Amino acid sequence: MQTFETVSAQTPQICASPEAETYLRGHGGRIFIWPSHHRCCGGRLTLLDTSTRRPPQRTFEAIAGRGFTVFLDDSLRERPEKIDLSLRGIRRKRIEAYWNGCAFVL
Repeated sequence: MQTFETVSAQTPQICASPEAETYLRGHGGRIFIWPSHHRCCGGRLTLLDTSTRRPPQRTFEAIAGRGFTVFLDDSLRERPEKIDLSLRGIRRKRIEAYWNGCAFVL
């Protein structure tokens, strides 16, 4: 049995499009979100990666959504006020997460 650690911090508001909610409910009712660090011409950029499967060797905070659970990586020192989830892709559907409306972590 998998255990998910819960950390008390500012709890973000979870906003998901109807298509994202339907997709998540049909794929286990869980979405895992973690930071992905990149280097760019202007410096460091942190994006959010998502999966309906738990990535190994990470600890998450569970946040209840409407009919699904969001697991936010504990390595994110700050929490957003809001996490937006939307369904993207035509052939290969996937959930994308946005930090306070942005595609990158502020």
